[in-house]
Amino acid sequence: MGISVPNPILTMIKRKSRVLEKLIKQCPTLLEDLKKELSKQIEEEAAQVACGDKEIEASICSSMYVAAFEDDGELQNNFYQSMLLMVVSYYESIITLFAKETRSEDNIHAICTKKSITLSTETRTNIGYIEEEVNALRNNVCHNNFGTPRKRDVLEKIANKSDEIHFHDDVISITGPNYILNVLNKESEILLELADRLGYKNMKFRDGKLTTD
Repeated sequence: MGISVPNPILTMIKRKSRVLEKLIKQCPTLLEDLKKELSKQIEEEAAQVACGDKEIEASICSSMYVAAFEDDGELQNNFYQSMLLMVVSYYESIITLFAKETRSEDNIHAICTKKSITLSTETRTNIGYIEEEVNALRNNVCHNNFGTPRKRDVLEKIANKSDEIHFHDDVISITGPNYILNVLNKESEILLELADRLGYKNMKFRDGKLTTD
């Protein structure tokens, strides 16, 4: 019986994916906590200004609530847009790591060519999806969301397929976690398969020697 020794590259891919997944799923809780903090702050400020007059205090609270919470949707949109950028960055940073390790150009196709690797059909399909759709969405969110949209046809296609991605008046907005979680899952699967093909495997320490798991 040997002692399992996790491969640090595989561990990093899985751990970063889990952290991002947990953070994305925390959005409703984070927004609710923010609302509670703002509500408490508003009530304290209104009480100070009203000097004991409950009617004035209630009026101030009402107007301040409207001002504070009318941008709930925008806060949610900003959060999910930020998560999309982080998820794509996670994927690209691991690809860059593999490129350095293999002394290849900084893209997955160059890595596969350099090491004579053939990925599964499903993984190649997912890579195409990331490169064509997800990168178009990321580029517009990151660089061009209030300018002239790039790849309008791709953005319209994404919005038509998802009830969480909206493309209106040339602006992208994101209102839910599922699209981003799906992207993260595909990225993680791609990276794990690529790592496996590159020879990154868990090890076992058995009889004084390290062997592949």
